[in-house]
Amino acid sequence: ALMTGWDMEPPEPGHADNTKQAGEEIENAAGGEADASEASLVGTLVHQVYRLWGPGCEWGRAASYVERELGVVNPERREEIRGRVHALLENGRRMTWPDAVHDGRREVAVLLRFGGLTLRGRIDLVWSEGIDGGIVDYKTNNVTSSDLDELVRSHGYDHQARLYALALQQARRLDRVHAELAFLDPGERRAWLVDEQVSMFYREQADLFLTRMAAGVVEAPI
Repeated sequence: ALMTGWDMEPPEPGHADNTKQAGEEIENAAGGEADASEASLVGTLVHQVYRLWGPGCEWGRAASYVERELGVVNPERREEIRGRVHALLENGRRMTWPDAVHDGRREVAVLLRFGGLTLRGRIDLVWSEGIDGGIVDYKTNNVTSSDLDELVRSHGYDHQARLYALALQQARRLDRVHAELAFLDPGERRAWLVDEQVSMFYREQADLFLTRMAAGVVEAPI
């Protein structure tokens, strides 16, 4: 769970950026790999819309882009995917987004270094103001409010958000960073404050991870 959302360096030869473009997922959805590919395509389309127009974007602004990207998908499946993207964008529109979010940078590639361990990731949105900053990561999982906390725990999303925040803290030399996950399906957030104490915890975990790797135990410690 510690490494959710990250690539470790050094990369393998021929390693490509792990950021997915909509076209890659459309090819899978058009070719018959329905469930996982369609869910991935929905997530990619929502992220692309937010990258272009920011969080809270209305469907009317994004509709023509989504239609164009879905052009090669089977018409029956296209309707289902379109409806899912539409619903998530409407949920996102109803969520309250701080002013700082609209002024932030979108789709920011980051590095996080802990001793001999280097992690690479991509944050959906970052912002900074004075000694404070924040990150937002959008989630399009099909999840209810009652199951949300279990999903966060089981997928390690809480660690992912904190590590993204630490990457921003390290890059901008900030005192505190607010880490936020925005779950569009239930229209809810989960948030954490990341400071030096949190940073020390993850440095210790990184050292433990490297020790386990050296011993041939590849699982992350948390």
